[in-house]
Amino acid sequence: MTQQQRTTSQQAIRLPDAWQVPQGILDRLGTDLVGRQRAIVDETLPNGIHSPLLLVLHEVPDRTPQRQGIFFWRDLDGIWHVYRQGETYDPQADGIAALHEHFANYEAEEQALRREYERARRAGQYLTILEEAALKVHAADNLYRTLTEARTLMREQKIPQDIEIINARDRAYNIEREFDLLYTDTQNALDYREAHAVEVLNIL
Repeated sequence: MTQQQRTTSQQAIRLPDAWQVPQGILDRLGTDLVGRQRAIVDETLPNGIHSPLLLVLHEVPDRTPQRQGIFFWRDLDGIWHVYRQGETYDPQADGIAALHEHFANYEAEEQALRREYERARRAGQYLTILEEAALKVHAADNLYRTLTEARTLMREQKIPQDIEIINARDRAYNIEREFDLLYTDTQNALDYREAHAVEVLNIL
């Protein structure tokens, strides 16, 4: 298997050769599972030399235990690249466009769950939505934390300012907030249904 290819989340993490990822980042990436969402820079570089930046993100999660990775690489020229786990690396792919497509996938999931919430009438339906929303809330929260971490690391490592990372962080915050609101709304609706059912039983 080449460094441009991986097929499952259980296989060793191997990033594209073209990225020329420094050892200081590879050492922190690990070799097996994708692990948590995070931002990584090379902290072994001498003072005054800024590092490239790696974002380790997760595709929108499902109920399987493994997480599918999507990696965003900001090179020393400030150009963003993307590599999706299990796919052949495309060096021409626009990393920023792919990052916003990634956000759009999360937003589409939230909108689909919101429609299910609006149609729900029974406790069982709300429970199903809660289970799905809980996965997404956790992932969206970590997505936002990762983008915030990236912004902090860029300041600490004196990496040139990048408006794209600020825009990405703000969009990730909105995604996290929408999922959190959906979870809260669903939990409140479920609590109301259960309280109403108890009240009806007491009347009977």
